[in-house]
Amino acid sequence: ERIQLDRNSIGGALDGNALAAARQLQYVKLGGNLLHGTLPAELSRLPRLRGVQLSYNALSGTLPAAWGRLTNLAWLELDHNELHGDIPRTYGALTRLTGLLLNGNRLTGELVPWHAPVFRPPAALHGTAVTCDIGRGA
Repeated sequence: ERIQLDRNSIGGALDGNALAAARQLQYVKLGGNLLHGTLPAELSRLPRLRGVQLSYNALSGTLPAAWGRLTNLAWLELDHNELHGDIPRTYGALTRLTGLLLNGNRLTGELVPWHAPVFRPPAALHGTAVTCDIGRGA
């Protein structure tokens, strides 16, 4: 299952409980909308989730530490929002992550060694482009 409603001028906050009720959900694509509020920790209850794209919204707050339990996540795109704070240590468990976009936010801190599995693709992906940009927002 997937939710793909990017670039539709959808406004409001994300309802984490409603999203988590879709137990078979694999992809959430809601980028380029007018979403605001915080990232719902409830998404961590979706064990099949493989991709989250919430870029170009007005989402604020910090990255949910609970999302570190999304061990099937292959890509996470949260760029160009109003997020702040450090990347949670729990994200070190996202070893299947091959795409990560966090630029255009106010994220701070350093990438310490525990993040290494996130930013190094497995040998099976040798030669595959891995995007990781946590640059400061403009």
